[in-house]
Amino acid sequence: MKRTLLLLPLLLCLSSCTLSNEAYYHQAQLYLGSGDFTSAASMFTQLGEYEDSADYALYCAALDALKNGNLPVARANMALLAPFKSSQRYLQYIDALALEQQGQLEEALAAFTTLGSFEDSLTHADYLQTAIPERDLANARALMGASRWEQALTVLEKLAGYGESDRLAAQCRDSIAQAAYDQAVHLYDEGQYQEALTAFETLGGLLDSPARARMCRGAMYAQLEEAYAAVSLSNAQSLMNAYAEMEDYQASPQRLENLQQRFAVNLRLAEATLPHVRFGDDLYWRVMQVEGSHAQLLSQSGPVFATVTDLASPFTPEEEAAIIALDYPRLTLDLDRYAFTQGSGTPEDPYR
Repeated sequence: MKRTLLLLPLLLCLSSCTLSNEAYYHQAQLYLGSGDFTSAASMFTQLGEYEDSADYALYCAALDALKNGNLPVARANMALLAPFKSSQRYLQYIDALALEQQGQLEEALAAFTTLGSFEDSLTHADYLQTAIPERDLANARALMGASRWEQALTVLEKLAGYGESDRLAAQCRDSIAQAAYDQAVHLYDEGQYQEALTAFETLGGLLDSPARARMCRGAMYAQLEEAYAAVSLSNAQSLMNAYAEMEDYQASPQRLENLQQRFAVNLRLAEATLPHVRFGDDLYWRVMQVEGSHAQLLSQSGPVFATVTDLASPFTPEEEAAIIALDYPRLTLDLDRYAFTQGSGTPEDPYR
């Protein structure tokens, strides 16, 4: 009987302590649910190892840090707890907040969208939907202020009509076109007529670009006519190419045809490997070497590759007699002066 009476106070004390921890734990949960994370963390800490109080203490401390904007502490605590409660979702949420704070708005929007309605993710997503185009619009204005029209236009076109983006994009295009026109005028003034022509044609009907393009062709044609008057083998091919590009402008077709008749075969002789030519009534030659417009010829019997036109012979009667007397006379011929026409060839001739 005495032993029972002695144990009763101890049992009553243990029962009272247990009920007190349960009540304390329940009160801490109520603080957590009401958003008073500081009080909840304090109570859970006092409970020590009771139930999962230690985890809750760390969890509430993380939520308190998050509430006060201390993302590093919040992230560290949640990382220790995962997968306790909603710690993994909070880690995603904290990362999304960090992206937003760092100005990585597109990435933040994607992160908040993934979180759905967790916490205030929908509010952040709605905000970013507007913040992103407003940021881009501000960036475009800054680029325009620095005359970086192409970059600004790229940004504005991606905004697809948001706000005043269309109006600003049109302004950028006008500025780009004006800058291109000014550059084309500068090229013309510097005598770079082909480059200027290309630039004016690209501009289409902007300002007086068509008239400027006609001026470029006229200037280019005048240059060609000047070169035509002093044409030689060295510039005949480039001159033919230039007249061909002029198409039917003024006398360009006739000039091209004349140059081809005068120089086409001679140009092939200059490029060929040991071709044959006939120079004189019965003299056949092999072209041994060409330096500039001068061809070194070796007399021999053989097939005819090209035949000289009816220009006067470069030899005096005495020289011709001396040449005939030699087995292999040599001759240096000015291809600018003497034009050859195509003749018959042989199978071994590379230009047959």
